[in-house]
Amino acid sequence: MLELQEYLIQVEYHYRFLKNIMGMWLLQSIRKNLNKQYTYDEMMEMAQKSSFRTTFDCNDPSLLAPENMIEAIRALLGAPALPLGDVLSSVYHSLAHSYDRAIREIETLSNKTVRRILIVGGGSKDRYLNALTATVTGKPVYTGLSEATALGNLLSQIMQDTGCTLAEGRALIAESFRIRCEATPE
Repeated sequence: MLELQEYLIQVEYHYRFLKNIMGMWLLQSIRKNLNKQYTYDEMMEMAQKSSFRTTFDCNDPSLLAPENMIEAIRALLGAPALPLGDVLSSVYHSLAHSYDRAIREIETLSNKTVRRILIVGGGSKDRYLNALTATVTGKPVYTGLSEATALGNLLSQIMQDTGCTLAEGRALIAESFRIRCEATPE
Protein backbone atom coordinates (compact mmCIF):
# COMPACT_ATOMS: atom_id res chain seq x y z
CA MET A 1 0.00 0.00 0.00
CA LEU A 2 1.31 3.43 -0.92
CA GLU A 3 1.88 5.88 1.89
CA LEU A 4 1.41 9.56 1.12
CA GLN A 5 4.10 10.45 3.68
CA GLU A 6 6.88 8.85 1.62
CA TYR A 7 6.25 11.29 -1.22
CA LEU A 8 5.86 14.62 0.58
CA ILE A 9 8.36 17.32 1.51
CA GLN A 10 7.43 20.71 2.92
CA VAL A 11 8.83 24.11 1.94
CA GLU A 12 7.22 27.33 3.17
CA TYR A 13 4.17 25.37 4.32
CA HIS A 14 3.65 23.96 0.83
CA TYR A 15 3.89 20.24 0.22
CA ARG A 16 5.69 18.88 -2.78
CA PHE A 17 5.69 15.29 -4.01
CA LEU A 18 9.08 13.61 -4.03
CA LYS A 19 9.95 10.11 -5.14
CA ASN A 20 13.54 8.93 -5.10
CA ILE A 21 14.49 6.64 -7.97
CA MET A 22 17.94 5.20 -8.52
CA GLY A 23 18.27 7.17 -11.77
CA MET A 24 21.60 8.17 -13.22
CA TRP A 25 23.47 6.31 -10.45
CA LEU A 26 23.08 3.18 -12.56
CA LEU A 27 24.81 4.72 -15.58
CA GLN A 28 27.45 6.44 -13.45
CA SER A 29 28.31 3.12 -11.82
CA ILE A 30 28.45 1.28 -15.13
CA ARG A 31 30.78 3.93 -16.52
CA LYS A 32 32.98 3.61 -13.43
CA ASN A 33 33.07 -0.20 -13.85
CA LEU A 34 34.31 0.40 -17.41
CA ASN A 35 37.08 2.71 -16.14
CA LYS A 36 35.34 5.61 -17.88
CA GLN A 37 36.44 4.30 -21.29
CA TYR A 38 33.10 5.45 -22.75
CA THR A 39 31.44 8.85 -22.49
CA TYR A 40 27.79 9.05 -21.48
CA ASP A 41 26.94 9.87 -25.08
CA GLU A 42 28.78 6.76 -26.31
CA MET A 43 26.93 4.63 -23.76
CA MET A 44 23.65 6.22 -24.89
CA GLU A 45 24.46 5.33 -28.51
CA MET A 46 25.20 1.70 -27.55
CA ALA A 47 21.81 1.51 -25.81
CA GLN A 48 20.03 3.02 -28.82
CA LYS A 49 21.55 0.41 -31.15
CA SER A 50 20.30 -2.47 -29.00
CA SER A 51 16.91 -4.07 -29.54
CA PHE A 52 16.94 -5.58 -26.02
CA ARG A 53 13.96 -4.24 -24.05
CA THR A 54 13.74 -6.38 -20.92
CA THR A 55 13.38 -4.25 -17.78
CA PHE A 56 14.22 -4.67 -14.10
CA ASP A 57 13.39 -2.88 -10.84
CA CYS A 58 15.74 0.13 -10.75
CA ASN A 59 15.24 0.41 -7.01
CA ASP A 60 16.20 -3.16 -6.21
CA PRO A 61 18.39 -3.15 -3.07
CA SER A 62 21.08 -5.11 -4.90
CA LEU A 63 21.79 -1.97 -6.95
CA LEU A 64 22.50 0.36 -4.02
CA ALA A 65 26.26 -0.18 -3.94
CA PRO A 66 27.30 -3.30 -5.83
CA GLU A 67 30.95 -3.96 -6.47
CA ASN A 68 30.10 -4.25 -10.17
CA MET A 69 26.88 -2.63 -11.43
CA ILE A 70 27.05 -4.41 -14.79
CA GLU A 71 27.16 -7.81 -13.11
CA ALA A 72 24.42 -6.82 -10.64
CA ILE A 73 22.10 -5.85 -13.50
CA ARG A 74 22.93 -9.02 -15.43
CA ALA A 75 22.08 -11.02 -12.29
CA LEU A 76 18.73 -9.22 -11.92
CA LEU A 77 17.98 -10.00 -15.56
CA GLY A 78 19.14 -13.60 -15.21
CA ALA A 79 21.51 -13.09 -18.15
CA PRO A 80 25.15 -13.38 -17.02
CA ALA A 81 26.57 -13.03 -20.55
CA LEU A 82 24.36 -10.14 -21.70
CA PRO A 83 26.35 -7.80 -24.00
CA LEU A 84 27.08 -4.28 -22.71
CA GLY A 85 24.80 -2.55 -25.24
CA ASP A 86 21.90 -4.73 -24.09
CA VAL A 87 22.66 -4.01 -20.42
CA LEU A 88 22.60 -0.28 -21.22
CA SER A 89 19.37 -0.58 -23.20
CA SER A 90 17.80 -2.40 -20.28
CA VAL A 91 18.89 0.40 -17.91
CA TYR A 92 17.35 3.07 -20.13
CA HIS A 93 14.05 1.24 -20.56
CA SER A 94 13.93 0.30 -16.87
CA LEU A 95 14.43 3.92 -15.83
CA ALA A 96 11.69 5.17 -18.18
CA HIS A 97 9.28 2.55 -16.82
CA SER A 98 10.19 3.38 -13.21
CA TYR A 99 9.43 7.06 -13.90
CA ASP A 100 6.07 6.01 -15.34
CA ARG A 101 5.25 3.95 -12.22
CA ALA A 102 6.22 6.85 -9.94
CA ILE A 103 4.02 9.27 -11.88
CA ARG A 104 1.06 6.88 -11.75
CA GLU A 105 1.58 6.47 -7.98
CA ILE A 106 1.62 10.24 -7.50
CA GLU A 107 -1.50 10.64 -9.65
CA THR A 108 -3.26 7.99 -7.58
CA LEU A 109 -2.26 9.54 -4.27
CA SER A 110 -3.06 13.11 -5.28
CA ASN A 111 -6.11 12.35 -7.42
CA LYS A 112 -4.61 14.76 -9.98
CA THR A 113 -3.16 14.29 -13.44
CA VAL A 114 0.48 15.10 -14.04
CA ARG A 115 0.52 17.04 -17.31
CA ARG A 116 4.27 17.23 -17.90
CA ILE A 117 7.56 15.99 -16.50
CA LEU A 118 10.47 18.26 -15.57
CA ILE A 119 13.84 16.54 -15.45
CA VAL A 120 16.67 18.41 -13.75
CA GLY A 121 20.22 17.48 -12.82
CA GLY A 122 22.60 15.45 -14.96
CA GLY A 123 19.77 13.35 -16.37
CA SER A 124 18.40 16.42 -18.13
CA LYS A 125 21.25 16.09 -20.64
CA ASP A 126 20.34 12.55 -21.71
CA ARG A 127 18.18 12.99 -24.82
CA TYR A 128 17.52 9.26 -25.27
CA LEU A 129 16.26 8.78 -21.71
CA ASN A 130 14.10 11.88 -22.02
CA ALA A 131 12.59 10.61 -25.29
CA LEU A 132 11.93 7.15 -23.80
CA THR A 133 10.36 8.75 -20.74
CA ALA A 134 8.00 10.81 -22.91
CA THR A 135 7.04 7.73 -24.93
CA VAL A 136 6.51 5.44 -21.94
CA THR A 137 4.63 7.98 -19.80
CA GLY A 138 2.71 9.63 -22.63
CA LYS A 139 3.68 13.02 -21.22
CA PRO A 140 5.94 15.77 -22.58
CA VAL A 141 9.36 16.00 -20.93
CA TYR A 142 10.89 19.36 -20.11
CA THR A 143 14.52 19.74 -19.13
CA GLY A 144 16.74 22.33 -17.58
CA LEU A 145 18.86 23.16 -14.57
CA SER A 146 21.56 20.55 -14.98
CA GLU A 147 23.00 21.77 -11.67
CA ALA A 148 19.67 21.75 -9.84
CA THR A 149 21.06 20.57 -6.49
CA ALA A 150 23.58 23.40 -6.33
CA LEU A 151 20.91 25.92 -7.39
CA GLY A 152 18.51 24.66 -4.74
CA ASN A 153 21.20 25.03 -2.12
CA LEU A 154 22.01 28.53 -3.36
CA LEU A 155 18.34 29.48 -3.44
CA SER A 156 17.83 28.35 0.17
CA GLN A 157 20.80 30.50 1.22
CA ILE A 158 19.45 33.50 -0.69
CA MET A 159 16.05 33.03 0.95
CA GLN A 160 17.68 32.86 4.38
CA ASP A 161 19.98 35.85 3.86
CA THR A 162 17.61 38.19 2.02
CA GLY A 163 14.20 37.10 3.25
CA CYS A 164 12.95 36.54 -0.29
CA THR A 165 10.05 34.14 -0.61
CA LEU A 166 10.06 30.81 -2.39
CA ALA A 167 7.94 32.34 -5.18
CA GLU A 168 10.49 35.15 -5.62
CA GLY A 169 13.34 32.64 -5.65
CA ARG A 170 11.60 30.50 -8.24
CA ALA A 171 11.01 33.58 -10.39
CA LEU A 172 14.73 34.42 -10.16
CA ILE A 173 15.67 30.93 -11.30
CA ALA A 174 13.08 30.99 -14.11
CA GLU A 175 14.54 34.28 -15.37
CA SER A 176 18.11 32.97 -15.15
CA PHE A 177 17.85 29.50 -16.67
CA ARG A 178 16.11 28.09 -19.70
CA ILE A 179 13.65 25.22 -19.35
CA ARG A 180 12.67 23.66 -22.66
CA CYS A 181 10.48 20.93 -24.02
CA GLU A 182 12.92 18.10 -24.76
CA ALA A 183 10.61 15.31 -25.89
CA THR A 184 6.96 14.67 -26.60
CA PRO A 185 5.18 11.32 -26.59
CA GLU A 186 5.26 9.41 -29.86
